[in-house]
Amino acid sequence: MWNIIKVMKDVQIFELPEPRKPLQIFNRYDFVDQELGMILEPDVYPEDPYPHCPIDDSSKNIRGSSATYHTRKNITNTVSTLTLKEVEERWGLKLVLVASQLVRNTALMSKSASPLLELTLMQYCLLERVGRSRYMGEVTQGKVSLQLMGEDPKSLFYYRLQLLKHKLVVKQSSPDFISKRDMLIVYKINSEN
Repeated sequence: MWNIIKVMKDVQIFELPEPRKPLQIFNRYDFVDQELGMILEPDVYPEDPYPHCPIDDSSKNIRGSSATYHTRKNITNTVSTLTLKEVEERWGLKLVLVASQLVRNTALMSKSASPLLELTLMQYCLLERVGRSRYMGEVTQGKVSLQLMGEDPKSLFYYRLQLLKHKLVVKQSSPDFISKRDMLIVYKINSEN
């Protein structure tokens, strides 16, 4: 697989200034009250692996959220001749793969989305965050939720409304019967599209 990845034209390979911590998957459904069937807020949460840091680099036609966008180093050419073992030994958790903007857009947007659709930077970052969560979705309230984006709830509501309007996400009720939180899931992954 590494031999395929390192020659893909739509994937660049970067070195981060600091190694990433091993990814911890936070599954909110591991914290369910067995008697009431509602999701509980745990006392301790894993650190957000992808802090919200909007990037809109019009000179390279790149947008999204990346805390290391300005500090990472492109090493695509350097690693193209190395084996996976050599790369892991040298860079370990400092290595990241980044798909082109076109590939990322295609992965996040359904086939039914208009190719002329233009999202604001915040709408795109919201879609990207929901997309990262895959089938787990993103809740709109709580300690680990879309609130981590640092936007006020009213603005998040309008960003979400536009994504729903264009069928980029779907809204599902979370099985949290007390607070009635909503969960967003990427439309493409969660539908027949």
